[in-house]
Amino acid sequence: MLNLEPEEITNLYVNTKSLVQQQAAIIDNIHEGVVVLNSSLEIININKKVFEILHEFDIQLFIKRFYDIFYEKKNVYFKEIKIGHEKVFVSIIHLLEDENHLGVIITFYKHLEIINLAKELTSINNVITGFRENNHEFKNQLQVISGLIQLKKYDLVQEYMKNLENSSMKILTEIANISDYYILGILIGKFSVIKEKGINFTIDQDSILFKEHGFITSLDIITIVSNLLENAIEALEKIKIDDKKIELLLLEDNDSIQITVFDNGLKVDPNIKNKMFERYVSSKGTNRGIGLALVKSKIELYNGQFLLEEVDYGKYFTIILNKENKDV
Repeated sequence: MLNLEPEEITNLYVNTKSLVQQQAAIIDNIHEGVVVLNSSLEIININKKVFEILHEFDIQLFIKRFYDIFYEKKNVYFKEIKIGHEKVFVSIIHLLEDENHLGVIITFYKHLEIINLAKELTSINNVITGFRENNHEFKNQLQVISGLIQLKKYDLVQEYMKNLENSSMKILTEIANISDYYILGILIGKFSVIKEKGINFTIDQDSILFKEHGFITSLDIITIVSNLLENAIEALEKIKIDDKKIELLLLEDNDSIQITVFDNGLKVDPNIKNKMFERYVSSKGTNRGIGLALVKSKIELYNGQFLLEEVDYGKYFTIILNKENKDV
């Protein structure tokens, strides 16, 4: 036994066992779910948090699902996925020493915690608070109009309405069928930005969006809407026409959400049409092309689809997200 005395062997065993127990205790007390694999992709450690975050977890199915990541030794950071009935963020890090593959560390993060952190970092809750205040002001304006009508001061009603013509009341009227405050807040902000650029922005009167969307989060809808609108704005900034326009249609039912953005700007560059969802692929210059890659990740997350229709007078981008809670 390597020229060791029995007492030395015993101490080595005890110390090694103690070290393993300490490592297990540390991993178990990590706030995130952690799975450690060896170079053969076999589990050598997994903490309790994994089973708190994921009630249905099978490592072999997980590896099979992300085959290319594991066997091509790719690293992934904060990828949003669905496993069973849970939506989580996952990071997959390969441990390499020189060219030797030592193993993999998989970390799972609770979806709600990351989303709440994102809301704080983007201060979106402040936007929503401001919108609720605007909505309250809208109701006050309606009461003023109602009071003037009861007093038969019709000339004052006409003057008051004229002053409100380009105010937030007009915007709120246009999107009255959208009940999600997060989406409303973003659209009001976009309305002002687009108007300043001399573009006519309209929201289809048939639009309807619920307050909550089941498995689909408001932030995911915001990601899609914001990026599609930004693309439409840039397409219009590169063209010289008098009647620049962007139209938005939002439709929701019990099964799906449809987001359609129309613009009459430049057509999609044929050289990138088949790969425009790839990260950093863009006709806008270097270090661009992240927006549609984010949109693609949401389409994949919700097993959705994308449609591009180019017509003589413009183009339609349509995204459809499935609300059914399925792991795909």
